[in-house]
Amino acid sequence: MITMESEKDYNQSSLDYDNDSHSESSNDTIGLDDLELTRINTYRLQQRTTVGSVTGPTIRERWLPMGAGKEHPPLLPDSEAYVVEFDGADDPLIPVNWPLRKRLFLVAILCYSTFACSFASAVFSAAIPGVIQEFHTTHVVGSLGVTLYVLGFAAGPTIWAPGSELIGRRAPLLVGLFGCGIFTVACATAKDLQTIMLCRFFAGLFAASPISVVPAVFADMYNHLQRGMIMSIFCMAVFIGPFAAPFVGGMLAMSPLGWRWTMWISAIMIGMGFLVALICLDETYAPVILVQKAATLRRQTRNWGIHAKQDEVEIDFTALLCTNFTRPIVMLITEPILLLISLYISFIYGLIYALLGAYPVVFQGVYEMNMGVGGLAFIGLIIGELLGGTLMLFLQRSYAHKLHANEGIPVPEWRLPPAILGAMIFAIGLFW
Repeated sequence: MITMESEKDYNQSSLDYDNDSHSESSNDTIGLDDLELTRINTYRLQQRTTVGSVTGPTIRERWLPMGAGKEHPPLLPDSEAYVVEFDGADDPLIPVNWPLRKRLFLVAILCYSTFACSFASAVFSAAIPGVIQEFHTTHVVGSLGVTLYVLGFAAGPTIWAPGSELIGRRAPLLVGLFGCGIFTVACATAKDLQTIMLCRFFAGLFAASPISVVPAVFADMYNHLQRGMIMSIFCMAVFIGPFAAPFVGGMLAMSPLGWRWTMWISAIMIGMGFLVALICLDETYAPVILVQKAATLRRQTRNWGIHAKQDEVEIDFTALLCTNFTRPIVMLITEPILLLISLYISFIYGLIYALLGAYPVVFQGVYEMNMGVGGLAFIGLIIGELLGGTLMLFLQRSYAHKLHANEGIPVPEWRLPPAILGAMIFAIGLFW
């Protein structure tokens, strides 16, 4: 429960922190460490407003009895003295301060897992002829295996994104990878068409976890100077997956293994990502790290008053559901830039899956290539993704100079020039 004293202390400490940060920024150059601490404080406030109850503390007359005739103990004399914090900007518990080798290893794990989930979304396109033949259905119905997976992609972030703000990044990622792998295995062993379609939707729903949570993990581990490079690698993993799937899936579907092995290979890839993440992935969300730190200190000191600020927040699931389901709609309506960018990215992402249906018509129907060879046409798109990602990595040095000249404060518009160039080249490529 949230007491009135803790409520007051929390608000006062937040104001003090903001005032301190403001005074530092006005008198001296804002360093990346200061920005990271400010961002961590913002995380704490976001979690409070996202999952916290607005009903306030319960009046004393309604408190449950202690039992055994005991009186309620007095409140902590100074609650702030019992609240755990990070030990400055250089605290090794802050993910930004983890060893570079560890962070790069986690990037590799998470990008691979994201690649595997996006690969599974498109590899079913190579299984459609086999599904049609085995279950005696039409091409339109068979194509629903891809459509429903992408529909799960769209629905999943409404679950995983709020979940990552509530219980941290690690649990949603592991649950998502495990669920996607299980439902993909179910597709591989399905005995009827209904099972395939149902499992494909839920596989996509769980696969949305790495798509929506991994960028938040990277934001936890890297500062403004490094984050652009890591996100470029992540985006390449997201988009190369669907382009690599058609020719790999085509070769499998043509082999004696049959179309079911397009699902088995996806399940194996996702399962490998899950196992490595289960062993190696640590929590990166700052509020949850502090909760874990407080739990460790309680066990070590036997002082049960030690806690994190997030332990004072009472979760209100009604407010959680209402806030997180309505917030995206409100933002889309009230933020024109967000609406336009979302529409543009949705068009591009939808076009990717439209090409999965269009390329076979051209290369297999007109040029009479088999599924494996016809799928090689997607290599051109993979090369384009690699070139675009390499360009963004090359431009990172220019971004670093701008960031340094602006006292470490990033400006979103700095990312626009390469995006504008990419949009023009994209349109030219479609006509070409």
